Amino acid sequence: MLSLLRNPTLAVATYVFAAFTGLVLVGFTLLVVLRFGGSVQDEAAQRAVNARTASAAQDLGREFETAWRGLVWLGKTDVETDSDRLRSMLDFAVGDGRMIRWAGYAGADGVVRASSGGLLEGADVSQRPWFQAGIQNPFAGDVHEAVLLASKLGGENLRFVDLAVPAQAGDLSQGVFAYHIDMAWLTRALDALARVRQLDLILVSRDGKIVYSTAPGEDPGQSGVLRAAAAGVPASGIETWSDGGRYAASTALRVVPDDMPNFGWRLVGRVDPTVFSPEYSNIYKRIGQLVFVACSILLFGAVLFVRVAIRPIERLTNSAYRIAAGKSEYPPEETGTVQARRLSAALAKLHA
Repeated sequence: MLSLLRNPTLAVATYVFAAFTGLVLVGFTLLVVLRFGGSVQDEAAQRAVNARTASAAQDLGREFETAWRGLVWLGKTDVETDSDRLRSMLDFAVGDGRMIRWAGYAGADGVVRASSGGLLEGADVSQRPWFQAGIQNPFAGDVHEAVLLASKLGGENLRFVDLAVPAQAGDLSQGVFAYHIDMAWLTRALDALARVRQLDLILVSRDGKIVYSTAPGEDPGQSGVLRAAAAGVPASGIETWSDGGRYAASTALRVVPDDMPNFGWRLVGRVDPTVFSPEYSNIYKRIGQLVFVACSILLFGAVLFVRVAIRPIERLTNSAYRIAAGKSEYPPEETGTVQARRLSAALAKLHA
């Protein structure tokens, strides 16, 4: 083998050249795949998380919009109507209670006149934030612990978010209609949205606190995207989070419709770029198949070249060597390439 490499024939030199070219092709392909494969995967993950986070925010906003439309309609109701009828309307608004746990109407003096299930009727709510803000303008309040309703509804760790609108009679406010939306419903909704879209969702308040996360345990101060979300600045990118994982993340700055008062929440979605590995492993497999086909074609071309161009030259060379050694033989007549034909003719003339 070493002697062939030190003194190669044309055929051996051709095969060595083909093998070297094949190795260069394989090496270059591996270099490109390893160099740019990760960046392609990251770009795909970033595009996916941008779209999925925006979609999750829209779907969550539609859920709130349905409740908000009902509350706005209640705000236009004649509050002088029969209290039983008003209570029936509020019971209908609550429905099965999975989202809205309590709906009520408080008069201008802050006393609850009617409510779903009759809960808190007669109670003074004039000091509650939803009443104080809602008597003037539409109001959306951040998450808070249940205060007056804790003992009425039962259960532990009840938390609500509030929606309120003035009960208007012309330009005069006659009180406030309000909804208490169960935080447990919101967490279930976020869990479902995250599961369907295969990403983590993190709801961030305007003061930088995490309202809810489908990936608990995150430190808001450790993520640039979370800090940007708290500041109300759009952000996206790939970074290492406090759990040590590397994620592509994106921010949706509003999770409720534009005509609805804002809770001040921002929704952050994140996804592990490696979840796209199965997809890109198929691409790598295809690239490997293409490289194999290219190397096979190169080998076939080398064999064909040796058969058509090299072997006739070798036969003529061997014949000339034997003639020069004194053997009487007529050189073979080769018709492959121009050089082979000329060499064959020249040897025939020399022999003659």
